[in-house]
Amino acid sequence: MDINGAGGALVLRADDGSGQILAWNFMQNDRVKGTQDWKRYSIELKIPPSAYSLIAGVMLEDGGTLWADNLAIELID
Repeated sequence: MDINGAGGALVLRADDGSGQILAWNFMQNDRVKGTQDWKRYSIELKIPPSAYSLIAGVMLEDGGTLWADNLAIELID
């Protein structure tokens, strides 16, 4: 990875049936930055009972290169 600017992040978002965002985590305070070797990252999100859909992914703001591999979602009670 070679990331500059605002950084890279895992993203997890819960939406209601009309597409309104109910909750989301995009590593706002813990962005991936700089040049790094492979490293494991994780995020958590409390899913509201009214959630209809989940959106998961990775994002890169500003410039650089971000690689992601073996992405998984684990539901925890």
